[in-house]
Amino acid sequence: MKKTLSTVLAILLTLGMLGAFAACKDKPVSADPSTTEPTTETTTTTETTTETETETETDPLGGGDPTTLDNAQLLDYFNTAVNAVRELKPQFDYVLIRKMDKVQTTILGGIVDGIINSVVKSLMPGDPETGTVKKGDGNHGKFLSDSETKASLLTLSQLSSITATKEGANYRITVKLGPATNPSMTAGQSSYSSLHQIQDPKSTVEAIVGDNGAIQADPAKTTLKYRDGFVTIVVNAAGQLQSMEGGFKVDAVGKDWAVSILKGDVTAMQSTSVKASNFVW
Repeated sequence: MKKTLSTVLAILLTLGMLGAFAACKDKPVSADPSTTEPTTETTTTTETTTETETETETDPLGGGDPTTLDNAQLLDYFNTAVNAVRELKPQFDYVLIRKMDKVQTTILGGIVDGIINSVVKSLMPGDPETGTVKKGDGNHGKFLSDSETKASLLTLSQLSSITATKEGANYRITVKLGPATNPSMTAGQSSYSSLHQIQDPKSTVEAIVGDNGAIQADPAKTTLKYRDGFVTIVVNAAGQLQSMEGGFKVDAVGKDWAVSILKGDVTAMQSTSVKASNFVW
């Protein structure tokens, strides 16, 4: 009797286990529609967002293709690339040339222009200033604007044009400045001072006249006409600067300048060029 009861109990227990197993097997896996599939969709959306952010990256130090950018984005790219030189302080070679191209006057119908040109060119011969800025050293005064913290403070309204082209594995970006009369020499206050180191009438007259007293000029009667300003940079695919070339011209137009006892109007045409190359980041 005990054996029979044990057998019956064993059979019942087995049947109970089979029933429980069947019940578990028949239970739908996705009975709750808010679990697996929506989670997968959320992950896909996150991946898509990440890809989109990578494709539209415009930070030069993060790479990207500047030829696909609009003018505002391209200027931001340009500023970031050149300002990285001020901030990260790489090593580079530089060349700075300031020279007097020509002087024209109305003094004696221009007869004395040859003498004046000789005097002025002796004061501004255009000898290149060259050197190497070591990695980690400050480059204020050796690279673009006179700002101690920014190499470029250009805004879109200050530009004449900005372009970008691809050259092999690198990119070439050129910004051009329109003409400006007596621009502020304070960095960021004018298009030319936002990108270059420039002079006001007083310092320009002092550079032209010198200390020999051969020429007398009044800065208050002198107008500076800046023109042909530009900077071209070449960056690699990572957005790091590889080279820079730029410059501008300025016509110093003076009224009632004097050479000895002779007076007349003078136009002194000067040019400045800057180059930087061999960057080591």
